[in-house]
Amino acid sequence: EYSSTVYEALEPFYDIGEGVMSLKVSEVKKDESGVLSYHQTITSSGNKIFCALKSGFFCGKLYSWREFIAEQKETKDFKTYLQFSLEIDKGKCIGFADLPEDASMRQALIRPHLKSSLLEELNETLEKKEQKEEQLVLIAEVCAEISAGNYLLEDIRRFYFQAKQGEVYMNVAEPFILAGKFCHVEIDQDTIEMLMRWYKDRPELLECIFLNLDLRGHDLSSLAEVAASQK
Repeated sequence: EYSSTVYEALEPFYDIGEGVMSLKVSEVKKDESGVLSYHQTITSSGNKIFCALKSGFFCGKLYSWREFIAEQKETKDFKTYLQFSLEIDKGKCIGFADLPEDASMRQALIRPHLKSSLLEELNETLEKKEQKEEQLVLIAEVCAEISAGNYLLEDIRRFYFQAKQGEVYMNVAEPFILAGKFCHVEIDQDTIEMLMRWYKDRPELLECIFLNLDLRGHDLSSLAEVAASQK
């Protein structure tokens, strides 16, 4: 069994709760002399890992998913950061502390964090006067991947138009809409009226745009009235 001195030596540095040292019986093995041994056994508590190896007893800490993607944001480029975030969201990058295995629970944690980071990045680039279509393409792709079409078509759209970058936004958003990436997105009235103003001289294109969005929550007769008032 474990030496009590090893256990006590860790206490000043680690908050070891009750039950942490209860290693699985199935992992208890006999060594070459036939004595029961906990060698090569791993257990965990919270974000801490405890390893009982032949060379000694070791403690380590698992990254939480928040710590990991925060580090990627600081040390990697924006595209790499988004790629890692999506891998975690989809359950392809695992092994982090505080990361639920259930997809819906995992996405409920990660997606709001990811969406807010998109707007933070836009604010930073706006301050540097570096608004680029390539960046918005990445953001649009992420929104399509995480079913956040409303966020792109409403929140991010408002951000770009308020920054006098409406043309940059529409140059990117239009192909995504026409490709059916957001065909199940119910857009708000403000977005509908903006699209009518933007495409008032291109009615056929406006029709194609509307066919690729969900307008079921809107009164089509009122849309016709808005369209007529803008002629």
